[in-house]
Amino acid sequence: MDITENEKRVINQIRKMRMRWQVFFAAGLLPYIVTLLYDFRARPGLNLKVIAYLQNLDSISFILAIVLAFSILLLKRKYLSRKFIASILKQDAVKASDSGALIKELFGVLNRKFAIIWMLGIALIVEGVVYFWLTFADRNMHLYAFVGAYSLLMNYPRKLFFESVSYQIEELYVEGKNNS
Repeated sequence: MDITENEKRVINQIRKMRMRWQVFFAAGLLPYIVTLLYDFRARPGLNLKVIAYLQNLDSISFILAIVLAFSILLLKRKYLSRKFIASILKQDAVKASDSGALIKELFGVLNRKFAIIWMLGIALIVEGVVYFWLTFADRNMHLYAFVGAYSLLMNYPRKLFFESVSYQIEELYVEGKNNS
C-alpha cells in the first residue's frame, strides 16, 4: 500500500496528539492515585457532626459532575466530528500555501478542541479528589475518577477518526485546480 505524503503528515500529527493525550491522562490520574494511596494508608474517619453539610456538598458535587459530563458530550459532538473537520479544511484551504500547512492548521485547531475536552475529564477526576479531601468519604471520589478516566479513554485520538483527512485535502486541492 502506497502511503502519500499527506497521510504521513497526518500520522505524524496523530502521534503528537497521542503524546499530548498521554500527558493529560497521567496528569489527570496523578491526584487520584496520590489520594487513593492516602486513603488506603490512613483511612480517615467521617465526622458525624457535619452530616447536613456533607449532604449539601454531595448534592453540589453531583450537579457539578453532571454538568461536566454533559459539557464533555456536547463539545465532543460539536467539535470532534468529520463535519467539523471538513468545515475547518474548507476555511483554511484558502489561507494555506500547501497541504502540509493545511494539516498543521487543522491539527492545531483539533489539538485545542481535544485539550478542552480532556481538561473537562480531568476536572471530573479533580472534583472527586477535592470532595474526598473535604469530607473523607471516598465513594464519590472513586465514581468521579472512573467517569473522568473513562471520558479521557473514550476521547483518545484514534487513527480511524482521522482516516479521511488526507483524502479530503487531496479533494480540496483537486477542486481548486479544476476551478481555476
